[in-house]
Amino acid sequence: MPHTPGPWINRKPYLYKVVAGKTENHTSFMFVIADLESFSTMQHISNDERQANARLLASAPELLDRVKEVLAWMESVNDGEDDIVLEIKKCKEMIVKSTEG
Repeated sequence: MPHTPGPWINRKPYLYKVVAGKTENHTSFMFVIADLESFSTMQHISNDERQANARLLASAPELLDRVKEVLAWMESVNDGEDDIVLEIKKCKEMIVKSTEG
């Protein structure tokens, strides 16, 4: 199953949440992708750490897209060198890990 399309947003007033926006019939609405507030309070995580985690989660769709772009470039310039082949393999594994569970 594909992930919710980006962009994912983490900014005021959603400092401890990651939200995604959508527009339908000229109406915009936001929905929560991740809520780090209640969980992190139970785990005694600081506000700074909660905000850092939310920023990292919010950047996930863009990071995934960039890894796919770099992977395509690496495959296009690959001349069979072992180190490039290994990095291509690692990128493919990360894509599978992040998209297929």
